[in-house]
Amino acid sequence: MTLAVPREFHSDDPTLDAGPDYCSYPQFRLEVVEGHDKGKVLVSTDISASIGGDAFADLTLSDPTVAKFQCEMISRTDRIDIVSLAPDHATSVNEVEVQRAHLRRPATIQVGESKIYFEPMSSSLHVRRSREVSFAHLVGNSGVMRDLFVDLARVASAETPLLLLGGAGSGKESVARAVHRQSSRRAGPFHIVDCTGTHQQVERSLIDAFETAAGGTLYLAQISEMSHELQSRLLRVFLNGGPGAVADLRIVSSSSTDVRKAVNEGAVDSRLHGYLSSAIAHVPPLRQRAADLPPLVKALLIELGVDLESLADGLCTPDFFARLARYSWPGNVRELREHLRHCIQQGKADPVGQSAANANAFQEGRPAPTPSIDISRPVKAGREEWTKYFERLYLADILEAQGGNVTRAAKAAGVDRGHFYRLMMRCGLRN
Repeated sequence: MTLAVPREFHSDDPTLDAGPDYCSYPQFRLEVVEGHDKGKVLVSTDISASIGGDAFADLTLSDPTVAKFQCEMISRTDRIDIVSLAPDHATSVNEVEVQRAHLRRPATIQVGESKIYFEPMSSSLHVRRSREVSFAHLVGNSGVMRDLFVDLARVASAETPLLLLGGAGSGKESVARAVHRQSSRRAGPFHIVDCTGTHQQVERSLIDAFETAAGGTLYLAQISEMSHELQSRLLRVFLNGGPGAVADLRIVSSSSTDVRKAVNEGAVDSRLHGYLSSAIAHVPPLRQRAADLPPLVKALLIELGVDLESLADGLCTPDFFARLARYSWPGNVRELREHLRHCIQQGKADPVGQSAANANAFQEGRPAPTPSIDISRPVKAGREEWTKYFERLYLADILEAQGGNVTRAAKAAGVDRGHFYRLMMRCGLRN
């Protein structure tokens, strides 16, 4: 989507292709060749572009048979991907239905009754990468974090709403706090509204924010979980003015799922999504940040109150970091923090998950090995280990199957959302 605070792109200068300070992404061209919008053309000016019937889609179609956000084109360094955003609406490439596909040559895309000719271009977009390895309290020297730091530095000084997208436990609240601390509102309050609460809890928290958070930042956590009624009321406040000093609030929201999918499903008001997504930043999963583990572990240990100079042997060694890097971290930074807390309590560097083999299994996408039977332990302890083993794998799988949406995952699991959250907390997937 075209952002109100766009990325900084540079001209197609081949001298920028090399080196760690820039990343190049191929451009592409889309032309509607059949359907209601025949002749409409889009040339990519960002690394992604959405296609659909919503007014906030990059290539907006008047075809009534397409979803609001049907699919997205994503430019990678070596190819362009097409990703379906609406499983109930077929997206086809050269007459083959796809959920995700890699495109390196011209192709015909069909969505609804519309056909779109896709053509990769010879030109590229060059995105500057930050040379910094930190942003406020955030640390990271991996490419994905350096890319994130560039985006955060750009949006921190702006007043436009910011939407943070990332998996459960990836650190979206921490990123929101970093943006607040680097903004002109740093002296003001940082007010959190957890949209996963009950209707009454969320409503009360919003009223408190409008009354007390003037001059600061309002952080709407898990916006896609907010009730329709509160979404409508919030939209009226944002667009027409409302209680308190809402005009003097910077709005940052987050979601563990792609909000556009929630728009397709009717769970999120398209107009609210359009307002909140003036700028978007993607918080990467921990599995893509192996290079960040040494500084991240040290930062988390300090956060947990550990004196690094007196730290027990094993928690800051190359071997420990290597074992952490072999694990896929489905619970992301939150799970890493809980693992470090466990190691501190045990006074040693315990294996990640059930064992080092378990870590390799997660990394390779195989079923994790079951806990061992140890008859020297009480039956209660063994039962608890097996139960936690099952719950953690079950929760991770059902969350992935439901696109990270807790409400849908709880319904599929046959439990209420509150109970599902308690299970996530017990398994280290939620604070």
